Formats: sequence, C-alpha cells, structure tokens
Amino acid sequence: MGLAGLGSQTRPCLRITLAIIVMLVLSVFYFANDIATFPHTEFFWKSNDYNGFITFQGTFESNVSDDVSYNGSTVKEGYLVWSPYCRIPDIDPMHESIRALVKKVDPVTCSNMIPLTTVVDHRLLFNRRVAPQYSQNQKMKCCYKTIWRPVNQDQEHNKPDDFYVLSSCHEFHSDVTLNNTIEYILVECTVQLPRGKKKDVYKNMHAMTVKKTPKHKPANKITFDQEKPQEPKLNVLILGIDGVSRLNFMRSMPTTAALLDEQGLVEMKGYNKIEDNTFPNLIAILTGKTLPQLRKLCWPSSTSKMDNCPFLWNNFSNQGYLTAYAEDEPQMATFNFEKRGFTTIPTDYYFRPFMLTATKQMSAKYQDGLRVCVGPTSTTEHILKYMMDLWTSVQEGVYFGLIWLNNFSHNSINTPSSMDRRFHKLFKDMLDKGVLNNTAIFFISDHGSRTGKIRETFVGWLEERLPFIHIWLPTWFRDMYPQKFKNLVTNSNRLTTPFDVFMTLHELANDTNVENVVSSGCPKCVSLFTQVPWNRSCEDASITKHWCTCSEFRTLSTEGDFVRLMVDFVVNEINTLLTNGKNSTTPNMKCAKLTARRILSVRSTVFEKTVKQDHFVIMFETVPGEGIFEATVKNGPQFQLVDTVSRVSMYGSQSSCMKSAFLKKYCYCVKK
Repeated sequence: MGLAGLGSQTRPCLRITLAIIVMLVLSVFYFANDIATFPHTEFFWKSNDYNGFITFQGTFESNVSDDVSYNGSTVKEGYLVWSPYCRIPDIDPMHESIRALVKKVDPVTCSNMIPLTTVVDHRLLFNRRVAPQYSQNQKMKCCYKTIWRPVNQDQEHNKPDDFYVLSSCHEFHSDVTLNNTIEYILVECTVQLPRGKKKDVYKNMHAMTVKKTPKHKPANKITFDQEKPQEPKLNVLILGIDGVSRLNFMRSMPTTAALLDEQGLVEMKGYNKIEDNTFPNLIAILTGKTLPQLRKLCWPSSTSKMDNCPFLWNNFSNQGYLTAYAEDEPQMATFNFEKRGFTTIPTDYYFRPFMLTATKQMSAKYQDGLRVCVGPTSTTEHILKYMMDLWTSVQEGVYFGLIWLNNFSHNSINTPSSMDRRFHKLFKDMLDKGVLNNTAIFFISDHGSRTGKIRETFVGWLEERLPFIHIWLPTWFRDMYPQKFKNLVTNSNRLTTPFDVFMTLHELANDTNVENVVSSGCPKCVSLFTQVPWNRSCEDASITKHWCTCSEFRTLSTEGDFVRLMVDFVVNEINTLLTNGKNSTTPNMKCAKLTARRILSVRSTVFEKTVKQDHFVIMFETVPGEGIFEATVKNGPQFQLVDTVSRVSMYGSQSSCMKSAFLKKYCYCVKK
C-alpha cells in the first residue's frame, strides 16, 4: 500500500478524532461555566436575525451546588431574593450611579399664620386671638359652606364623579356647632372694600367624620379559626404613597423607615410590580385581576363606569365593615385620570368632593407641578388628619380604608424626603392613640420612579419595578395566629406581587374560605399568610419578562447591525401603534413618525444558568421630541416585543393632542 493510499484512509480518522476532542473541550467549558464563577469571560452567541456574532464581556455567578441544596430557608448575601428562578440583588440605596441625583427637600410652608378656624367634634371654632393677623382695621365677615355630592343627581351628569355642590354661605361670628351629618365645609372670611367690593382675607377647608351605619350586618364571627374565640375587631388600612421604590423610601424617609423597623412591621423585600403605572397595580390589589380581565368583566372602555367592578371594599362591606377611600390630586386620581370613575359613591366615606372643591375654590402652592398646599394647610395634612379622625373618633364600627397620596412623590424622587418627619409622627400617633392595637396596615407604593435621570440607570430600572411595602399586624393577631405571622416573615425575602396582597386582604375580609379564592390575574398566587413557594418564578407570579427583576444581566455594546435592527424593530412597533391610534388625536393634529437617534444601553438577561441569551433590554432615544424609551425584546426567528415599551423621559405637553392615555407616552404632536 502506497503513502497516498494510507493518507486517504487516515485523514477521515483524524477528522473524527479532532471532532471528538473539540466536543469534549466544549462540554468541559460548558460544565465549568455552569458550576463555577467565570469573571470577565467572553461569550459568543449567534443571532438568527443577523449573520454574525455578538461578543461581550461580563460576569455571571452561578453555583449549581447552591441551587441543589438551597430550600429557601436563607438568603444569599448580596440578594433580597435568591433561588434558581429568581435572584433580586440587594442594592445600596445610595449607589454611586445615582448618588449625584439624590438630595434632601424641605417641607413647603403653606402659611406662616395661625389658622383662624379649626373643627373639633363637629364644632367650628373661631380663634379671635389671631383675627387681627387677617384684618386689623376692617370688620371681618365669616361664613361657611357645606360640600356634598348629591346622590339623586348622579345619572344627570356624564362624569358625576367630577360633580359636587356648595351650599349658600352660613354666617358666623363665634364658635358654632355644626349639624352632625356635615362631612366637609369651606370657610370664607372677607372684608368690605370701597365701591361695594369684597376682599378674601381667609379661606380654609375642614373635613369631619360622621357616624354612619354599615350597609350590611357584621358576620357572627370575624375569625380565621372557628375553634378559637372571637378576636378583637380588626380594621384594615391600605396607606399608599405613589411612585416610591423600596430603595427610595429607605434613603428619602429614613426616620420613618427606622421607626417601622423598630415597631416590627414586616417589609416585603421582593415585592415586584406587575404592570406599568398605578391603575393596573392597584387594580390587582383591589380585584385580583389584570387590566384586560377587568375590561372584559366590567369596564369595557375608559368612558364606562366602574361601579360594577368587584372591588375588595365591597367584600369588606358585606362583612359589616364601614369603607373609606381618600385620594389627593383629583385630576390624576387612580380611577379618574382619563376615566369616567364612579357614577355612585363607591365607599361609605368618600373624600373626592372635598378635593374637587379644594382645586376649584382654594389658593394653592405647587411643588414639581403638584398641589402640595390647599390654602393654609398641606394637602397631605388634610388627608392624614381625616384618616386619623376616622380611625380614632368613630370607634363603634370596623373599618376598611384606602388612602392614596400623590402630591409629594409622583413627580420627583426627592420630594418624599419632605414628608419623612410627618409620616414618622403619623406612625407615632397611631401607636400612642391605640390605632395599631386593632388595625392591619399595608403601608405601600405602586411602583418606583418611572421617569427621569435615575431611570436611565440600572438601579433606576430595578427601583421602578420594586416598590416599598411594609405590613403591620397587631400583637394579639400574631399571638393568635403564630404560623400565619411566621409565614409572612418568611415571605419577606421571596418574590411577591400585588396579587398576593389581594389574596391576603381577601383572607382578612373573611367573607369566604380563602382556600377557595383564586386571583384570576395570578392563579398560583397565595395569601401572604401562606408560605410563598421558595422557588417561585416570575411566570408563576404572573409577572412578564419586561417587569420581572429576577434575571441577572450582562451589559452589551450598543454598536453593531444586530442592535440597530432590534431598536428599529421597536421604533416601528411604536409607530404602528400611533398609526392605529391616529383617530385619537385632536383635530388638525397628528403624532409625528419617530426614528431612532441614538442607542443608550443594551443588556442581555442570564436565564437558567446558561450562556445563551434570548431576551434583551434596550434603551434608546427618538426624534422628534428626544423621547427616551426602554423595551424588552425576545429574539428568535423574528424579534418579539415583550409586554409594552416604557417611556423613561417625561413627555409633558408634547402629547397634548393625544386623547388616549396609553398612547400619550409615545406621541409627539405636530400639525397635519
């Protein structure tokens, strides 16, 4: 046999041998990457959409042995939640990437003068001692008007939730006892000017609590365990501050946070929002449903009334509770912004007529575009005083309350610091006046800051998705139900959602066996009094990839054709939405077609401890308008947009021509 013949036989063998060696090397590399830490390892992944390779550097820490032995009993250092399916990092609230954006804000002084009037137990008190501050040489004439929303006129108005009535002005010269059915009054004091003119020298508003009868008789027992004696009445209060992340609460309200920790409130550190803004996240808490489910069931469009939707305050009412709902900023209120709201009063105590009157009848001071003062009193003070009066002065009933505040938090990450001492005082007052003895409190937010410079950082991305929530249960409840409280504490470091809060509230309402209650928005969600599965994933919790904080990330280059194709795909999706919504603009106006100007960041998710990347988070700027957007894109045979596209920069008046609340964040208005 010649050399040529030998060579022709050995080359196939060599090729097979080399192929086996290459496969073995790749297998070892893959196995090593799956069980050990590879700092600054370069990975390669081939795209189906781009004939080339993406290269990037990053760190990915994954220890399979940890995953195998981990049972949820402990949390790995550096993480709030740690499991094979969810890893939420524990970030310093003053992380260097956002430190320069943080500052302390002092409270706004609404007035330097002592109020001329106050109300105590339905008695309007006139402070003669301070009257000279308001009028020294001229005789002052004072009167009060009552405020209400008449029930019999609800159907005569397209938006009866925006309707209120002021009575004629009842003159008074000294202290006066008010009718005990009056809830809200407007006080006006004037002096006479030449030529028959009058000048307002004092205006203020007062809210009072009125004794009311529950619509339904209380249940025979308000207990979770029929074998145990009936426990004391348990009020339930949801106290919400709009737009405050867990980290922002820690850095902007440290005095309050320290008190809550000292008093033993349980913080849910892995609490992840399920949608973009306030409405769907609060709807999940109050109904257990997603927004599409709510539309299908009871609210087909923004012009539809919400009266027929199954809000939890109805469940509490059915159990003999008196119900209350108070929110500031009526133009942007949860159930009224670009919505019809309620045609009949939804709860026994309803604060909206007071705030509507305030916006139209009172002078105001603004901070970051929001009304922080109603005359001489802060907006927040009005609502918190009303809440405390309700909880302390009318003791016969049992209450469910939803209190929601926007004015000092919605538009800035720093203004919550102005209310730190006020909320510290609130919780101290609750403790001193016995409110904490008979009330379950859910101190909560809906999401973190959704716009601004902080949102252009990875920390800001996390913050938007991780709002704060602290839960208080009275001592007797903890003693009577130790396992429920133990489960709540265990859940502190597990992935939780608004749907879990819904299930918890449903259990507290106790209008049915909680084991038979399912959140239709999240069938696998449970009451926080039940142990949340330690290995829960975002999919289990009905959180889409766009809002999920469970993934770890690598930062990629913003250069390359693949990235550009991905951004162009998202911009095209936005333009398609705007085209489909072209009939939602005002006459003679349209939304400009957007184009990508620059790519700000690209990240890929690390999923299931593999190096293959199939989800990307991209942030980019468009023109006209210099809008900054963020999207989660799934790659495959074709790009796929996951959930919605987030608007990171504020749009202000750019979208004033767009009537659709959803499309406002995308529209840059131009003339046709």
